Amino acid sequence: MLRSWAVALVLSLVGRYLTGLLEDAVSDGGRPGSVGMRIVVVYAPLAVVSLAAALAAARMHPEPYRSSPGQHLLAALAVPLGYQLWDIGAHWAGRGVEEIAAPAAAVAIGCMFAVYVDLAEPVQERGPGHWR
Repeated sequence: MLRSWAVALVLSLVGRYLTGLLEDAVSDGGRPGSVGMRIVVVYAPLAVVSLAAALAAARMHPEPYRSSPGQHLLAALAVPLGYQLWDIGAHWAGRGVEEIAAPAAAVAIGCMFAVYVDLAEPVQERGPGHWR
């Protein structure tokens, strides 16, 4: 499980750093002006980063433990969801409803799709060319 969390943490940190650079480049240091621009520049990339982190963590979780749904979900979702909870707690002051709810929804959507993709392709059918 620690290997899954480590992979998810690295992907989360790198992905959020890159999305922060994108946001700063587009908005000149502040928030992007329109809601549509915030969705495209901030929330959609956050969902993709969460999807990548959760899916990588799920794929790194070894087979004997994958059969336990609770343990597998904990391995896959603990880091993306925990990182978002930490982000909300660390930057609570001065945030509005959108600045709390929208990133949380983006992370939840990314995690939901990661679980869907992980369950849609069983481990036995991946074949010898898989990266794990």
